[in-house]
Amino acid sequence: MADGTEAGASLIDSMRALADGSRLSLVIAVHNGRNYLAEALESVFAQARRPDEIILVDDGSTDDTVAIAARYGQRIRTVRQAQAGTPAARNRGLTETSGDLIAFLDHDDLLPPDSLALRLEALMEHDSIAYVFGVVERFVSPELELPSRSRLPANAPEIAGRIAGATMFRRQAFAAIGGFTETLRGGYMIDWMGRAEAGGLCYRAIDTCVLRRRIHADNYVHDIKALEQNYLDALRMVVRQRKVAGGPQ
Repeated sequence: MADGTEAGASLIDSMRALADGSRLSLVIAVHNGRNYLAEALESVFAQARRPDEIILVDDGSTDDTVAIAARYGQRIRTVRQAQAGTPAARNRGLTETSGDLIAFLDHDDLLPPDSLALRLEALMEHDSIAYVFGVVERFVSPELELPSRSRLPANAPEIAGRIAGATMFRRQAFAAIGGFTETLRGGYMIDWMGRAEAGGLCYRAIDTCVLRRRIHADNYVHDIKALEQNYLDALRMVVRQRKVAGGPQ
């Protein structure tokens, strides 16, 4: 870690030292993650800037997810709950964290090695930035055989990562506008960012890939009708929030 008190250090260097001294918590939400959890965790431990704590929320798994997490010993703290969905698992993890900076990861996704470091640097550029998101790269899980691959979308282009796994938050952002809406299984980040915008929170987007999102046969994103309904519900909430805030419709 850089020392901001070193002679000749610039103000920017000092601020970066303070940023690196911030406590970063990572919340991993998992339900039946035996196939991919270990790979996700290895991507976390390969980070240039590792999280200071990792909270794994087991959302009612019926496989050996907890046993897999236990192999990592005290590097991970596992909490268990009855299955309530990803937004509820993220909220539970948030209550268990002690960091002033929060990141999230799904058990089937991967972090590029500089993912946390890049988002942290961007977040700390100015005190007014409440959250930062980067780019998401989607990929088809390599273990799938050809018949299964034919039913899945091909590797997709990189997209702006307006999803929890590609975002880093200041804890104060959740204190200001609350956690994720647990009734929205698929559109909760649309709703959260809508509330953040209505509440005047500032964000920054960076143009670097910070999340590799796995496409596989069990992804919720393939339940198209349910997903579309969740997004519609979330968008309706955003419109209502803007009306209340007096913003553009």
